Amino acid sequence: MTKEKMYPLSDYPVLKRMSERTSRDTELDIEDVKFFYEMVATDDDRADMDEHERGFSEAVLASRHRQSPPPTVPFKAICPHCSDVIISWHASCIDVPRGETRGIAYCGCGRTAADSSDMDGMGRMIEVRQKD
Repeated sequence: MTKEKMYPLSDYPVLKRMSERTSRDTELDIEDVKFFYEMVATDDDRADMDEHERGFSEAVLASRHRQSPPPTVPFKAICPHCSDVIISWHASCIDVPRGETRGIAYCGCGRTAADSSDMDGMGRMIEVRQKD
């Protein structure tokens, strides 16, 4: 039997506040997390989430409808113009590291973008048109 990943509440202040209203747990498994974000969260809770927690909650809720597991690794591309490594995580990824980008990510020069697909490590490079 594999143990379910646990999410420490210290990483998600609003989730912690919601949990304190109903339980004494200091960490939750993914099913608990889904329950809190879907059934317990109020409009005030959602408004108080920082960008990191909002992205996490949206990914958790999006994962409810998937038939396959969400991707766990990003799509990486190299800009042919500035050689930056562009890292894009799919919108449904749950464990995106702080500071990383869900969805379309851009290189430093802004001429190339990367967009992750819903398959691990897959995606597309996008050439960004420059305004004349």
